[in-house]
Amino acid sequence: MNEPMTHDKICDISRNRNFRQIVNSRKPMVITQNGEAKAILQDLVQYEQTQESLAMLKMLAQSQNSLRKGDYRPVADVFSDLKRTLENQSE
Repeated sequence: MNEPMTHDKICDISRNRNFRQIVNSRKPMVITQNGEAKAILQDLVQYEQTQESLAMLKMLAQSQNSLRKGDYRPVADVFSDLKRTLENQSE
């Protein structure tokens, strides 16, 4: 069960040697329990970079699916429509 975090359950890990190692090296650390990997601890910058990479991969996969389905338009058509729209807005 997930219990809410209370002040007495939160510890300041900034003094922990392993925490400082992760922050300084920017390499993730595998946390094990009884010799089995259970979690990954990584610094915030690396986590954000990973999330950005995953988002880009998702967009790429969506684009490939669109191409397979034939759901696309030639770039010249898109720019022509955009130019026409902008011209109509300026009138």
